[in-house]
Amino acid sequence: MTVLVLLGPAATEPVELARRVAEDRPLTAVVDVASVIATLAPMLGADADAKRSMGIDLATGMATRLSGLGIDVILAEATPRRSTSAYRDGLLFVDRVTLMALTADPGRLAMRDLSRGPDMLSGLHAWRSWRANLDQLRTSTPTFTDYDVILDCADRSRADLVRLIAAAL
Repeated sequence: MTVLVLLGPAATEPVELARRVAEDRPLTAVVDVASVIATLAPMLGADADAKRSMGIDLATGMATRLSGLGIDVILAEATPRRSTSAYRDGLLFVDRVTLMALTADPGRLAMRDLSRGPDMLSGLHAWRSWRANLDQLRTSTPTFTDYDVILDCADRSRADLVRLIAAAL
């Protein structure tokens, strides 16, 4: 079975796209890596980097086990592009692994996000998240040495994105 690692800035909504792909495919599981990492938040004695490393290790272990049971898995995380080696190491025993980066022209995605807020946001936390999403778009672009597929989200419809992501499984 296949494990697809779908990473990109929060504004590209990798977790939401992964869920849409899984809706139309039998025996496909979505693992939200950020949620796995969040389960480690109350752990004492570990800094944020250690928790992130352990969370990725847990998520890739879960994906390996599900893949061994004949289930396709999409690991999805809205993250800066710096974790590819952790995913590749954690998925060493999976036959088919595809690392896919979601990217876009920052100007276009920023304009899309600006049309959603800040007046549409409900509070200070939502406003900070919105600003952080826009700031994250300014990070460096991924390269093919890090990823198997780089998918530009700037000018594609959601249906087209879902179709292209599903084709990687």
